[in-house]
Amino acid sequence: MRRFRFPLERLLERRERIEEERRAAFAEAQDAVRRHLAEIMKTRATRDVSRERLEAVEAPQAARDRRGLVLYADFLEARLHALHAELADRRRDEVAARAALLAATRDRKILARLRERRRLEHRRGARRAEQAASDEMARRSGPRVAMPIGTPFPGRQELPGDDPPAAS
Repeated sequence: MRRFRFPLERLLERRERIEEERRAAFAEAQDAVRRHLAEIMKTRATRDVSRERLEAVEAPQAARDRRGLVLYADFLEARLHALHAELADRRRDEVAARAALLAATRDRKILARLRERRRLEHRRGARRAEQAASDEMARRSGPRVAMPIGTPFPGRQELPGDDPPAAS
């Protein structure tokens, strides 16, 4: 019988490529979230250091330094606020990439299961055809006759020294 050929193999390969692309996009979205979280942590640390420096400024002659530190602290607060908004966008992108990956995986698995089902059907068909051919060969070779144990085959000659079969 001819070898198995899945007619939708090219589609399955395309679905596998799409799944890999979606997996890469999802990994990229996760990295973007991680980078944003790291940026937020870094900005928070900088803000906290700036606040400590602002609290340390006490002398009246340091008013100009104090004003610069206040402006910098305000800038960092605004930056943190903007980073949190961007993080929300990155998380939405991550959720969308995850959904796309799950859909691509589902589509690929459906085709892979169909291919395996068809492969099993092909094997079963091959076994049935092989069995039918074997049965046909047996049928054509003539009927088999059951012979009692110890009965010599037709046409076999007894050789000198052969013991006759013992009767049971």
